[in-house]
Amino acid sequence: MNEHLRFLFSLVIASMLVITAGMAQTVHQVDAGTDVLKAAIDAAAPGDIIELTTSGGMYLSSEQIELDKDLTIRAAEGLEEKPVLKYVGTSTGAYMFKVVSSPKVVFKEIEFDGDGTAEGGAAKAKYALRLDNADTLGTMIVKVMNCTLHDFNEKIIKPYANCGIDSLIVHNSTFYNGSKEGVTLYTGSSSDPAVRLKYAEFYNCTFYGFVREGIKGDTYPDAKVLVNHCTFYDCGGTGKALIYFDDMINVEVKNSLFVKNSYGSYFARFESADNLFHHNAVWDVVNGGVSNATVSDTLHADPKFADPVNGDFTLADDSPVLGMAEDGHAMGDLRWDPQYLMPKVIKVEAGTDVIKQAIDAAEPGDIIELVTSGGLYLSTDQITIDKDITIRGAEGLYTKPILKYIGSSTGAYMFKVVGSPKIMVQNLEFDGDGTAEGAAAKAKYAFRLDNGDVNGTMNVKIDNCDFHDFNEKIIKPYPDCGIDSLIVHNSTFSNGAKEGITLYSGSSSDPQVNLDYAEFFNCTFYGFAREGIKGDTNPNTVVRVNHCTFYDCGKSSKGMIYFDDMADVEVKNSLFIKNSYGDYFSRFESSSSLFHHNAVWDVVSWKVSSATVSDTFHVDPKFADPDNGDFTLATDSPVLSLGDDGQPLGDIRWAEHPGQYRLSIVVEGSGTVTADPAGPYYDPGTVVTLTATPSPGWKFSAWEGAVAFPPDNPVATVTMDDAKVVKAVFETTAPKYAVNVEVEGIGHVEYSPEPLEGNRYDEGTEVTLTAIQDSATWEFVEWSGDTSSTVNPL
Repeated sequence: MNEHLRFLFSLVIASMLVITAGMAQTVHQVDAGTDVLKAAIDAAAPGDIIELTTSGGMYLSSEQIELDKDLTIRAAEGLEEKPVLKYVGTSTGAYMFKVVSSPKVVFKEIEFDGDGTAEGGAAKAKYALRLDNADTLGTMIVKVMNCTLHDFNEKIIKPYANCGIDSLIVHNSTFYNGSKEGVTLYTGSSSDPAVRLKYAEFYNCTFYGFVREGIKGDTYPDAKVLVNHCTFYDCGGTGKALIYFDDMINVEVKNSLFVKNSYGSYFARFESADNLFHHNAVWDVVNGGVSNATVSDTLHADPKFADPVNGDFTLADDSPVLGMAEDGHAMGDLRWDPQYLMPKVIKVEAGTDVIKQAIDAAEPGDIIELVTSGGLYLSTDQITIDKDITIRGAEGLYTKPILKYIGSSTGAYMFKVVGSPKIMVQNLEFDGDGTAEGAAAKAKYAFRLDNGDVNGTMNVKIDNCDFHDFNEKIIKPYPDCGIDSLIVHNSTFSNGAKEGITLYSGSSSDPQVNLDYAEFFNCTFYGFAREGIKGDTNPNTVVRVNHCTFYDCGKSSKGMIYFDDMADVEVKNSLFIKNSYGDYFSRFESSSSLFHHNAVWDVVSWKVSSATVSDTFHVDPKFADPDNGDFTLATDSPVLSLGDDGQPLGDIRWAEHPGQYRLSIVVEGSGTVTADPAGPYYDPGTVVTLTATPSPGWKFSAWEGAVAFPPDNPVATVTMDDAKVVKAVFETTAPKYAVNVEVEGIGHVEYSPEPLEGNRYDEGTEVTLTAIQDSATWEFVEWSGDTSSTVNPL
């Protein structure tokens, strides 16, 4: 007797109850008035935003205000004039704000007026910001963005002794008319305990009319300071310099203007030659000396300000500082350059051909920001770039946006760069294999550099990107391409059918690529049929490879790196592991190239061909799981401190983070997750705020994995007491229906695509049901219930 398998099919419409939790972050809108700012701050929760809504309005404070929680104080969007903050109390030595503890505080588009005497203040305020947590391990973060600060009776920003500061970031802001310094990075007295400042950055700022220095640092040698595109005018008078950095040994000042100073000893003071002063212009100073720094590319010329005595530093059309900065822009605060436009940020959700549309719509210098965490950005066309552009993943995404080519070409590039633009790509994943999404074949190149102009000056910069699974070279220049620089930092290249990156066309018989400079720092190359990096034909190209990891490149027929004809190549602090080529594992043109402070392991030939070799180690670096792309160094790895800088050899990103925990974020569905503070590594006990933002047509459902509280709120916290993985689950807002199948007999049903929890599908989803017998003596007969059919699959 032949028994039969019968399937009863029923369709049930499931009802859903959605509870939407309120957002934890609140925007407090505040009209101008007296003590309204303090009242709003007192009422705010950590992470809230205080938004000042009155254009040019007076926000007066009779009290000094203390900030001890994460907070943003900003002007409302679209105001014609900045809101004005003034202190009008009885203290003659007042601060406007004192920052304590370790919060993250942001000020945006605010005017800080230190002179509130006309409104009843006993005296001018001493400080706009007093940074004072008295905790050498403190990690406060203070950001000042597009603000104006003026007429204070002492320093405008001043930290106090033993204050622990992670970073002080000041962008697009103007400081003027102060009785002492503009900003100090120490207490003001070198006999006080040091301020523990890790990093300070001043970008696109103007300082003028100070009795003492515009910026002054002292006492703490571990602070890192960057001053970039700043204008200094009439600071220091006859008794002080324009800027001063004593004891600090990691200071870089560049692309800036220093005009009008009568001090006889110097106009700029540094600690030692470790500090850098370059691409700056100096004018109208009594002493043109820069004390104790390494100085280069300094211009002595009148910048031709419009009316500096009255605070107008607009550059004349024939100013000699136009185009003289190292980035090709004007020196000094770029806001004074009428030819300079601040870039527009174009935010792009994941989708098909959305990148090309954004690039086509962009003006030169604009930023294309991909905002979907782990989102697929698919392109049916190969894209040509001929203008300055930045393409980046949005800050705070835990999974990089993924770019794929899915068109009909079997020899495609993702991007072709022509002309002489400046291109920057950041925080992206380039996946060469789009076949699952419909591509005719894997893409050949991520970037084809091809302007056909030997005098071309294109600049290509890549930072924190992942490239994998391409059918040829991942980055390839074409013959006669003129390239000023190719800069690649913090990026990973893997699984390529030929080389990872070539610095020539790939054929030594082709006309050479006119590449001036190539730099690879903190990068990993693995799984290539040929070399990880290969250069040829142009003897004038300068190449620097520093802190890179090479694994399983070249196989049995090629080396891991190769530089023929190129006479100025330096490879250092890098790892070369697993190569079975019998002649050499690395090839250079001559002894003028340097190979030093590197480690080599598991190679058939230990030979470095034709370079000057020193400080090379033959040791196993003890990777965690290299065959699966995990090159984390063991805690007892012998290469942990062998770099010429005391750092581990190879890509430093693979070094362990002792004493810290990693937070990994997984996204299910379509949406993004940001973390504050940004990770992924955290000190024990750190409370991380996670914010889930759904894409259009989606909603946040829940957090899964490590405990995030509250679990159904899009803003939640997780405490880092161990390594943790958190999943953010997003659901579409479309109605969902359950497909329930009952089986009669011995067999089962397979669903395609896989259903959501509860066998649910979004409205409109096409579902294929396949009946499978679980015994050879049974066979499918029919579907019954809400549908009737004998067709299988259904």
